[in-house]
Amino acid sequence: MPKKEKAIYFNDFAEKKISEWASKDSPGTTKHRISYLRKFNEFKTKIRLTEFTPSLLRDYENYCRKKGNGINTIWSSIKFVKTIINAAYNDRIIQNNPMRGYKNASYESPQRLFLTEEEIDKLEQFALESDFFTNEANWFLFSCYCGLRFGDLVEFDKSCIIEGRIILRTAKAKTDVSIKIHSKLKAVIDRLGPNLTTNQDYNRKLKMIAVSCGIKKPLTSHLARHSFSILCLNKGISMESVRKILGHTTIGPAEKHSI
Repeated sequence: MPKKEKAIYFNDFAEKKISEWASKDSPGTTKHRISYLRKFNEFKTKIRLTEFTPSLLRDYENYCRKKGNGINTIWSSIKFVKTIINAAYNDRIIQNNPMRGYKNASYESPQRLFLTEEEIDKLEQFALESDFFTNEANWFLFSCYCGLRFGDLVEFDKSCIIEGRIILRTAKAKTDVSIKIHSKLKAVIDRLGPNLTTNQDYNRKLKMIAVSCGIKKPLTSHLARHSFSILCLNKGISMESVRKILGHTTIGPAEKHSI
């Protein structure tokens, strides 16, 4: 006689798994998981894991589309649900995996933007001469010159500087990076003020900085990392070296930054 499946709700199980994974996930990943769970709960507040079907997943995809979500946001939202359902199946809480009958939402590779050296020079001028948001501009330049993610910017302090290098363990990839402090990077480090607070506030201020500098591209922490990657490659630094500096364990992600 088959084992009876437990009547466990998706929301309860997802909260439990998010809590379990939090110790190994970056704070940003945990925050995104919580956000995706909140959105799914707006779609279905109470649903048992055993009630999931490919049809329900397609309904959720349509729900996201009606909310005005783009292709990649829908893909990420479905991916979160898939992660939770797969975990329930692997934990033997459900006997059948409904994701097997569902065709994943498509994903569209985003265009990889980066700043030119002329645009970075405009930001340098802004950081030196402006009377507002200069600290945010300096942190952005810092990321352009060393490639660190936002999560690492929040944790950075002068104790990370050892013998002319930035040495730290990245928050997301949990890899050790060692970055030589060149003259431009040193000048920016000397100007750094208080650490950043939230990515949302940071990106909001970066938009205003971009307008002030006449830069048409959306300034974000991701764009700074892309710009760093291109700057390195243009100066003849190998892809393998860029990979190590960015804190990637494989070449693949570093190649994406260079596209």
